[in-house]
Amino acid sequence: MFDPAYPHISICIPTFNGASTIHETVSSVLAQTFTDFELVICDDASSDGTIELLSQFSDPRLKVHRFEKAPSAADNWNRAMYLCVGQYIKIMGQDDLLYANCLETEMFAMTVHKVSSPSFVFSNRDIILPSGRCLKRSNLFNLRGSSISNAQKLATKIIRSGRNPIGEPVAVLMRRDFFERTKGFQGSYVIDLEMWFQLLEHGPAVKILEVLSAFRVSRSSWSFRLRRTQAKETIALLEIASSKYLHQKFSINLRLGKIMAYVMQMLRSIVLICIIPMR
Repeated sequence: MFDPAYPHISICIPTFNGASTIHETVSSVLAQTFTDFELVICDDASSDGTIELLSQFSDPRLKVHRFEKAPSAADNWNRAMYLCVGQYIKIMGQDDLLYANCLETEMFAMTVHKVSSPSFVFSNRDIILPSGRCLKRSNLFNLRGSSISNAQKLATKIIRSGRNPIGEPVAVLMRRDFFERTKGFQGSYVIDLEMWFQLLEHGPAVKILEVLSAFRVSRSSWSFRLRRTQAKETIALLEIASSKYLHQKFSINLRLGKIMAYVMQMLRSIVLICIIPMR
């Protein structure tokens, strides 16, 4: 039975003028097969009717908090996280979607690998356009299952790839006690990847093969607005990660990662400009 004072999972959605998608996003969360969760909305002074749309929901698991404008997106993310009381936390965008079995599958993976004390689990996700049409579908062969990812090996993979192979926050469920050991979300474009590196300092991760969510890209998304600076920010983080977080230099991997960061920036820019429609 759901106890609002002690939910097992907290899902938090930092919002700012999300009226065009917030109803669909919240509906996808409330439709989860795993029901022991709270949904925390942290609104960053929206002025487009976001709050009025949220008032249409009467679910006791939904908690809406309104604040004055935060200095940065990272600040809004952090205050949303610290409003959560669940043992596990998922933070997601105001236009992302959870598939119905998302939380159930993530909690099962946490339980299966409990002995390894993972700091978070992450899964495959689809990338969708503003219309909801799928731009990139993951796991085409419908593979299932999960496996533990050694922290140092996963960090090496990230550095070598020059990108974020773990995925956006919607694809991750983290332990709250591990998050509280970090410095919170920081930065701009690499705000999520920087957090995954922090969490890996405290424990391994679990990779789930199934597709459990959808990440939406649009001309108002960070991926689009920061497409010209993402390589520079990613490389700066990879340099820190290769020395500070892993306590050693992966020179070959880091050099390859720097090249791949620029390659990925170019490819993303081409795809985003050509495919995402003008409003």
